[in-house]
Amino acid sequence: MTPSLDAALAAHRAGQTDVAVPIYRNLLSRHPDDPDLHHLLALALQGPDPSLAWTEMHCALALAPHVGLYLHNAARLAATRPNDPSLLTRLLVRALALDPASAEAQHRVGALAARAGERRAALARFRRSLILDPGFPPALLDHANLAADAGEDALAVCRYRRLLAGGAHADGLGALGNLFFRTGRLAEAIDVLVQLARFAPERVDAHGALGVALAAAGDMAGAIIALRRSLALDPGSSEAWQALAGVHADIPAESEAAIAAASRASRIAPTRPEPHLARSVVLFHQGRVGEALAARRAALALTPGDAQAHYEFLPFLHLDPDLGPAEQLAVRQRIHRRFSDPLTRQAAPHPNDPDPDRRLKIGYVDNRMLYRSTHSTNLLPTIEAHDPQAAAVHFYTNLPAAMADDMTDRYRAVAAGFRHTNGLSDEDVVRLVRADGIDILVDVSGHLTGARTGVFARKPAPIQVTMLQVGSNGLQAMDYAVADPVLLPPSRPTFFSETIIRLPMGFLFEPVADLTPPQTAAMPSRAPTFGSLNLLAKINGRVLALWGRMLARVPDSRLLLKAAGLSCPATRRRIEGIFAARGIVPERLDLRAWTSGYAAHLATFEEVDVVLDSFPYPGMTTSLEALLMGVPVVTLAGDRFAARIGESILAAVGHPEWIARDEDEYVAIAAGLVQDRETRAALRRHLRGELLASPLCDARSFTRALEAAFREAWRRWCAGRGA
Repeated sequence: MTPSLDAALAAHRAGQTDVAVPIYRNLLSRHPDDPDLHHLLALALQGPDPSLAWTEMHCALALAPHVGLYLHNAARLAATRPNDPSLLTRLLVRALALDPASAEAQHRVGALAARAGERRAALARFRRSLILDPGFPPALLDHANLAADAGEDALAVCRYRRLLAGGAHADGLGALGNLFFRTGRLAEAIDVLVQLARFAPERVDAHGALGVALAAAGDMAGAIIALRRSLALDPGSSEAWQALAGVHADIPAESEAAIAAASRASRIAPTRPEPHLARSVVLFHQGRVGEALAARRAALALTPGDAQAHYEFLPFLHLDPDLGPAEQLAVRQRIHRRFSDPLTRQAAPHPNDPDPDRRLKIGYVDNRMLYRSTHSTNLLPTIEAHDPQAAAVHFYTNLPAAMADDMTDRYRAVAAGFRHTNGLSDEDVVRLVRADGIDILVDVSGHLTGARTGVFARKPAPIQVTMLQVGSNGLQAMDYAVADPVLLPPSRPTFFSETIIRLPMGFLFEPVADLTPPQTAAMPSRAPTFGSLNLLAKINGRVLALWGRMLARVPDSRLLLKAAGLSCPATRRRIEGIFAARGIVPERLDLRAWTSGYAAHLATFEEVDVVLDSFPYPGMTTSLEALLMGVPVVTLAGDRFAARIGESILAAVGHPEWIARDEDEYVAIAAGLVQDRETRAALRRHLRGELLASPLCDARSFTRALEAAFREAWRRWCAGRGA
């Protein structure tokens, strides 16, 4: 007995297409002109054999071209045929001609328009679809996505919320969570992504996105759990391994886990630069500078045409002990010739009013430091000392608005303009600077990553200046650099491409009054203690070898090192091994992780008798903090700008006798100080006062000299403009 149509339909509904298809074929052999049978066979074949399915659907449409159901299902099938997008359009137009009230067809036409970049047409179709069916999920989702892509965040959130009001929707939850994350609404992002992970626990991206959001919110333990769940579902995800590497990298004690995760990501996706960059960051924290630079260069080799990647490489050059100042400048200029100079040549003329005596507009550009941070604390005295009659101060900061704090408020209080530029392109920032009519644009990111090099390359202001730097920017569009006579002695080569603004002091220091502990007397009962609180990236093999000589010179002495990287056991073992090879037992070393809290950090200096400076890149803030706490600093004279920071500090405070001309003198000075209890006791009482009375803490004089230099530079520009 021949199976009936009812039997075929029952099998089809049960998902047993292998049973339904032979029955449909048998029925068609007897009724070849039945469009319903061709249509049903096409639906049954669309999974196992889309090509045959389309043949049957075509037969159904040929027999009954005006049946809306056939047209809609044909459109769904045509959507799987990316090589013929016009076919889908024709089918949908025919379906709409038969039934213009079809929300699905209106949405599908809109989706095609969106895919073709026709945003206005897509929005019109989505709106029409939602008028016909206000709760139609695909139209709500695509309308929200289109609004989010256009930066219409409020509308996008409204549409996503409306979609989710009809029930949990995985794509809607994911899109809303990503929108909240992208716009800095971390708590809301995490709430939505937690819902997604619960609703769709099998989705890899749900756990991955949640892990990234938790890490951004500071919940590293939660982030690791979420990313591990993502990797359990897809161990081959290089993105998840990369994200996990980033989380471990933010936990200094887990730096080895970070390197392992980054290496796994690199093996899975060997052409991606991100794993190399993650390894580089961790290796710098561990003090393995050579390996860190090699990882950075490996990333650059994978992104040879990426200007920003090359710009982000430049701040690390000064940490290479084997790269001389001339070679370093040459590397910078080579990168700028390729990526920056063409942008400079395209810069439009500046329409600024060339009045030499008018009030100047000065713009400060930073990476993201205008909140309570070391770099920000040292810049703030200059900003607050500006004469408002002479200068209107503007800020362009990458600091997200959500990170603003009481120090941000102090910057904002003196600002004529304050713009958060995070998320904006370099071109966008250039337009803002030009719109604000900035006369002098100042880069205060110095050697920090995240500098807006692409902005300065486009020369949005007539005059551009770099401050708080550790060497030449090397950028043709950078006109001036700030330095003092010690940092750049007139008698020595500068290795700067900029014109030098010579001030009595190259930088300032302002103690954090409410976090600075009172001075204390030295502990007479303990062993003489040398110390360094610099980053391990500054403490290269030559530095450690000299410190080993120091400990051998003073047999009863100890060395206290404090750095974030020392929370990693492998890093501590490596450093102990270096000293052990020079006969220094581990018991003479006090290797500490970074201290939480600024007051606790400063209190560490109470346990140190003499601070040993690193080279060729010495300490800056840490040396100033040592002097603030009454502890002498011994530094080694250098052959380049950055290497003379220690000299500049000690000369300003009035202690040039602690500046060594060679390694032998370095050992002699430090050994003499650590064994002279009486001198050290006097320094504990008086050194803070000497620092506070020095040019390093005279913000008014520094800023007046800076303003005078800016005015002279402006007059030169005006004269040149007039000529």
